[in-house]
Amino acid sequence: MYIDQDSRKDLPCLTFLLLVPGDDDGVALFKAEAQNGSFGFSVEFYGYAGQFGELASCIRGFPSESKSVVEFTVGATGIGTCMLKFICVDALGHMGLWVTGESRRTPFPEKKYQHATVALRIEAAAIDRFHAELLALASGISEKAVLYAVEP
Repeated sequence: MYIDQDSRKDLPCLTFLLLVPGDDDGVALFKAEAQNGSFGFSVEFYGYAGQFGELASCIRGFPSESKSVVEFTVGATGIGTCMLKFICVDALGHMGLWVTGESRRTPFPEKKYQHATVALRIEAAAIDRFHAELLALASGISEKAVLYAVEP
């Protein structure tokens, strides 16, 4: 079944957006948004576009076996991160993704970070599309990469 872009806007997903292109050092400002229909978050972080190419390499062909796990972090601790954990949950290839966003430190004396975690159910075909979008984001062809999840 074909799903047009307008009807996808309410689907559970993980989105990476380029907010400010890289400077002379290549450091750019990105935003990660994750929502699963009942919970969501967004976090801004600094990083390099090349990180998304590395992520694409890590998830290419995922899952390769029934116990496959890929963990990857973009951003930097203390200034914003998005941590991803792709898991294959059974021999049939059912998959999940834990997405954790962590912000800068709070201004309070505990110096704790604000963070939130969203769980998404995903399919292999969606990972293949996301892989291609990550490569486009890494190479500067696109300013956005979206991984659409299965509805809850």
